[in-house]
Amino acid sequence: MTEKSTRDSQSPLQGVGGNMFHCHKAKLIIEIDGGYHQIPEQYLYDKNRDSELEEFGLKTIRFTNKQVLFETERVLNVIKDVAKNRLDTYLE
Repeated sequence: MTEKSTRDSQSPLQGVGGNMFHCHKAKLIIEIDGGYHQIPEQYLYDKNRDSELEEFGLKTIRFTNKQVLFETERVLNVIKDVAKNRLDTYLE
């Protein structure tokens, strides 16, 4: 996985920055969200953007900063499982 550059004008991810990673082969986006993502307006914005990205075949999974810091093993297992399932689907 690589951190996605916001300068990629060919990407539906244009303008997205911060703690976002994109696994191209699995069509998977991993977001690490800070507390402001719980503000209702930001939450709705994120959900709408996730829906738009789904139109490009991209799946977004989100984790909080606290989950990444304190539940690291679980977060990594979720990422691994989701990526494997998506790769199995797209590589069949």
